[in-house]
Amino acid sequence: MHNCISFTPTIQKNLSSKNNIAKWNETLDSYDNKDYRQAIYNLFDYIDEDILKHYANADRSQIVIPQGSAVVIVDIGADTISIKTPFVKLPADKQLPILRKCTELNFGSMSLPQIFLEGDTLSLSYSMPVELCEPYKLYDTLRDMATNADKYDDEFVSKFGATRIMDPQISHYPDEQLQEIQTNVIAIADEALKYAAYYESKRDLLTAGDSLFIGINRIKYYADPTGVLNNKLSDAISSFYNRSNDINAKIKTMRGALEAVKNLTLAESKDAFCITYQLIPLKSNASRGYLKDWIAKQYEYAESLVNKENYSMAAMYNLYTLYVILADFNIDENSSKAIEYSLKKAADKPWAEAAPILLKAMKFFYLNEQEVFDMEEAESVATETPAFDTEAYMKGINGIVDQYKSMIGNFMKGFAKN
Repeated sequence: MHNCISFTPTIQKNLSSKNNIAKWNETLDSYDNKDYRQAIYNLFDYIDEDILKHYANADRSQIVIPQGSAVVIVDIGADTISIKTPFVKLPADKQLPILRKCTELNFGSMSLPQIFLEGDTLSLSYSMPVELCEPYKLYDTLRDMATNADKYDDEFVSKFGATRIMDPQISHYPDEQLQEIQTNVIAIADEALKYAAYYESKRDLLTAGDSLFIGINRIKYYADPTGVLNNKLSDAISSFYNRSNDINAKIKTMRGALEAVKNLTLAESKDAFCITYQLIPLKSNASRGYLKDWIAKQYEYAESLVNKENYSMAAMYNLYTLYVILADFNIDENSSKAIEYSLKKAADKPWAEAAPILLKAMKFFYLNEQEVFDMEEAESVATETPAFDTEAYMKGINGIVDQYKSMIGNFMKGFAKN
């Protein structure tokens, strides 16, 4: 454990957000000019210019957006916008445990949206006057509802026997590639557990916790897990951030999540690692300017550790920060290349060599002066696992849209009767 951890590049390199950056500026301008309805339309064009084309009604007063196995229903009135996300139907025999869980979520995890029961359907719901649809607020509300619907439909189906309102449109990896993905995520989990055990033996519980946290974020960056496994990993990260938990509780939760990864069967991996058709990205968008502000304290602390020649802790702190960026944010190509290049170059090197390499990547964001990261090698990061065939996937989007339109039509007919 005297060297930096290894690096495994993502298998979803080209599956980036379809956001139209120019439309974001138009959204802000429309809102500032109090043209609130146009600001809402511009926001949807920013998310994906196909949304209004494929999923709005004739007068664009209602937009029904597919999101995995859930549906985001946006009703735009003269004075109010209402957003509803139906995601599961209750089973007849286990309603009480689900409703108890919903109450817990409404008073705990949820911010603006709340879970409501309408007939036998659970929905996330939120309404506000159109003049309060500040673009950042509206975007975050839509993403929050999409994220929670995507998360809790899987949990309610697996734990309580609830029924999804629609089948998600999923593209599975070929068997040979799935086997390689499973092998790699198990290797990442195993490496994190070994580093944690080493630091625990040295009574360095904080670095042990960091090792597990980095391992979880490496898996999220590498293969973007979905469903029950993603919930388990996300809950472990939430436990890590929870200040009321002591370090032993955090380590126990994160170790349990990584042990679950190590014990994945091939069938479980098929469900956990796949591409789900989603229009609202679950990751936050982050510009270089935003990352500069976010990374400032992390960079300054890591730099102080390098100056004190505490290379192992500096490198771990850098890894912690850089993998959070890759796992949690949609970033531009130059930014992702800077991080991936540095992680690859530092991998398996002694801590004294790895720490300055990783700090250089941190400095790229901290200063935010260079347009392109200065790489010593001309070649880009090699993809060890065959990349997902994005081109073939995108060619199939039209068929997926047609299927979703049919399913949405059938769902809305039934939903209107409730």
